[in-house]
Amino acid sequence: MKKQRVLFLVVIAVFFVVCYTIMNFKYDPLARYPYVTEENRNQILEAVSKQDIQFMIDEDIHPEEFLPFIHVNGFQMKYAKAYTRVSEVCQENANTIVSFVNQVISVFPLESLLLYLQDYSISNLIDWVNYQDPFHDNSILILNPSQYDTVLNEQFTVGRYEPKDLVNVTALSKMISSGHSIQLRQEANEALTEMCSIMKEDLGGSCGGLIAKHGYMSYLDQQLAYDDYLLEHGPDEVNQYFLFPGHNELQLGNSIQVMTKQTTNEEFYLSKQYAWLNQHAHEYGYIIRYPLGKEEQTGMKAQPYTLRYVGVDLAGYLHQSNEVLEEMRVKK
Repeated sequence: MKKQRVLFLVVIAVFFVVCYTIMNFKYDPLARYPYVTEENRNQILEAVSKQDIQFMIDEDIHPEEFLPFIHVNGFQMKYAKAYTRVSEVCQENANTIVSFVNQVISVFPLESLLLYLQDYSISNLIDWVNYQDPFHDNSILILNPSQYDTVLNEQFTVGRYEPKDLVNVTALSKMISSGHSIQLRQEANEALTEMCSIMKEDLGGSCGGLIAKHGYMSYLDQQLAYDDYLLEHGPDEVNQYFLFPGHNELQLGNSIQVMTKQTTNEEFYLSKQYAWLNQHAHEYGYIIRYPLGKEEQTGMKAQPYTLRYVGVDLAGYLHQSNEVLEEMRVKK
């Protein structure tokens, strides 16, 4: 009787092993995946692990969200949706997208990353992830640097951002020693051209006698300029004259520094050109970015020669309220 019971148990065990083997052999890992087709079945089974297939099912990942990337070295199924969303914003190949997302997704949540990519290039963001800000600890990479009311300071930076719509300024002559072409973003340049034509009518001469000293300044050019200011003013005062690279608003492409043949920077506020700008620049969307008497609010020494394009509406508001961008920001 005992032998019969043992034999029965052995038969049952063998039966279950055989059944399990047959079921496992015939099991289709894609049986519960609703998007499998005859066209993509073999491609998925050859390239995707059972674990990833389960992840696809659990997270409802569509084939078009991973098939373009599955053969790329470093592909991770958990980032499939991120690869797809980023590829919709950046016209880059699959290898670049996978490498980029893998490097930055732990720093930038996906929705934030997509917002940053509206203005920053892939190389800008990789540089930020790898090196952060070498000039200031705990800096914040600002979103939407292309907005005309963007404010930079010691805390907020744009890293190595470069505006996408820079054009050469032709409405006024430049200093012979200025080196590179003077550039501004397109809308700022169009407003400057209009303003210069009126200044010429009112004050005579090209753009009323204004000369361009600096316009857009790249991150690398700022490094050179910052070293010069550091030598001239010393470490205790340098940031009251020229903020370090990535934090200086000249990098936004909305600012231009001007002068006349008759005046130095310090004397510019005594010129008729300054008087005209102080009264009329807002009508063309420009403000005097660091005006006299607002040093405490801006944190910078007065720079009556630095003009910043912010758009007609905001410029009009700031002119009427006698405020600077920092004061408006506090109100928000």
